[in-house]
Amino acid sequence: MFIFRTKHIQKLKYFMFFTIIFIIFSISYTNGFSEENNNVSSDKNIQVLFISSYSPSNTSVLKQLEGIRETLDGSVTLESEFLNSNIINDNKNDALFYDILNYHISSYENNFDIVIVGDDEALDLVLKYQNVLFPNTPIIFEGIENKFIAEKAAMDPLITGSIEKLNIENNIHTALNLYPDAKNIIAISDNTLTGIGDRDQFYAEQEQFSNIIFKDINSSELNEEEFVSALSKLNNDSILFYLNMNETIDKKQYSDYEVCKLITENTTIPTFCLTDLNIGNGYLGGAVLSSKQSGIIAANTVNSIINGQNISEIPLSENSSSKYKFDFKVMKKYHISSSSLPSNSIYVNYEKSFREKYGKLLAIGSILIMILLLLIQFVIKWFESRMKNRKLEISTSTLKEALKISERNGIAKSEYLNCVSNEIKQPMSTLISLINRTKKELNDSEKTKQNINAIDDTAHTLFNSVNELLNISNLDIQTLEINHEPFKLSRVLNDLRQTFSYLCNERNITFSENRYDITENNYYGDSYKLGLLLSNLLTNALKYTENGNTIDLKSTQKPSGDKNYAILEFVVSDTGIGMSKDKLDKVFSNNYNNDSAQNGSGLGLSMTKIYFYDERKYFCYKH
Repeated sequence: MFIFRTKHIQKLKYFMFFTIIFIIFSISYTNGFSEENNNVSSDKNIQVLFISSYSPSNTSVLKQLEGIRETLDGSVTLESEFLNSNIINDNKNDALFYDILNYHISSYENNFDIVIVGDDEALDLVLKYQNVLFPNTPIIFEGIENKFIAEKAAMDPLITGSIEKLNIENNIHTALNLYPDAKNIIAISDNTLTGIGDRDQFYAEQEQFSNIIFKDINSSELNEEEFVSALSKLNNDSILFYLNMNETIDKKQYSDYEVCKLITENTTIPTFCLTDLNIGNGYLGGAVLSSKQSGIIAANTVNSIINGQNISEIPLSENSSSKYKFDFKVMKKYHISSSSLPSNSIYVNYEKSFREKYGKLLAIGSILIMILLLLIQFVIKWFESRMKNRKLEISTSTLKEALKISERNGIAKSEYLNCVSNEIKQPMSTLISLINRTKKELNDSEKTKQNINAIDDTAHTLFNSVNELLNISNLDIQTLEINHEPFKLSRVLNDLRQTFSYLCNERNITFSENRYDITENNYYGDSYKLGLLLSNLLTNALKYTENGNTIDLKSTQKPSGDKNYAILEFVVSDTGIGMSKDKLDKVFSNNYNNDSAQNGSGLGLSMTKIYFYDERKYFCYKH
């Protein structure tokens, strides 16, 4: 009997020993299995489901998805489902979405490894059906503005995420800096979970601004007509913040754009907003949160879990990084200067001022004028020096003949140099006058464009004059070259009309330009010298015409007897001081002035004789 008991006791000891080992092993295995369920292996293709509260066309959703896609690890496959609560927000829609979501999940070959939830309504629904739809699945939420729901969800070791903390304090400071006499701060929100969260954050700041009355316009308690009426009653003693609005009391739904239009068209004060959505469509802006940043934060959390971090170790966080962003068009509408806004602000719909657009061009033009003046002075000195050296190089045996030739050419060249210098003075004076006028008319874009075109034409005339001056060393008055090139007569006459209309207008002189029997427009000849000839005649007329009188340029094409050529007659008339008959023979003489009291070199008319010295036909028209 004793032996029998001993054998059974021994067997019982072995049985208990192995039973204890098995229990310990089972517990260890279970813990290991549980630990694996809180992490996601990176050895396979990870499947992530994004569930949004709103429709796929919602601006916030698009920004969130943009941040998620840009940040997720390359091994991730992302699928999306949308609750559309911004279109239909009731229990029936929630139930229908659950059925659709359940069906879609069951259709996938493998369960989703991680779920991302966007905004409050989607998180609320996922919490209701978590055990059915996503057992043992890590859930990450973002864009949550209802702090109570976020903290409740984060108590689950399989759930974490970020709260959107609106930068209400900085926005109030910015608004009060613009409107220091404001007595009320009004917030627009609704009774959705997001709206409740936004409103709670808004009133949480009331203690810091005890001298300001905090109020809200709750769209869920008003119909559209009542909502518009509440907006229209706001005046300059109020500051308006847009927080959230998805519905009115009659369950009418609005898109972000429709809400923006409804608010901005029915208020007389600017609307500050706290997210970057729809800035550029009517809101002024402010210290705004980025929906894209919310997506980035959620995607970074997914990447951490994929790389082995346990979701229970990832704490609840906040998306509170905001940037100052404002709509420049709205600033202009309400006369808000950028100097009264934070220095690091970003502007949308920014319009450059005229000075910003053309300031460099005007500065370059001024520099070019200075360079041209220096170049003219250099060429004149160089020419004088060359003439002196040339005289010294003439041999003694041919001194008299060479001296005569030199003197003749020297007189001609000196005469031409004086003429060209005089030609440069006129366009340069016009150019300087146009630039000064443009500076005074910076705010008139139409006049400024006209001035810029006139500056361009005058600058080309000045450029051609300088080219003439640079080639002066090869000048021989007997062989003055007349260019034969295609040109449009209307272009020459239009340029003269534009320049002298402006100059005459400056002196209250009436200028008219008329054309008679001109059947052709395309000619061959030297349009540049023709323009200078007429410009000199008109300048001479302008010089001797008093304020209030008239100057007329008449152009006529006369029969030539040769179908290949045209005779063009140009007549410049004025109502100036006139000239006696005994002085007419001196009109083309150098340095002649009919009235010594008048300013000028007296070279204007003598240049017409220089340009057409050999009296040849220079113009013919094409067939």
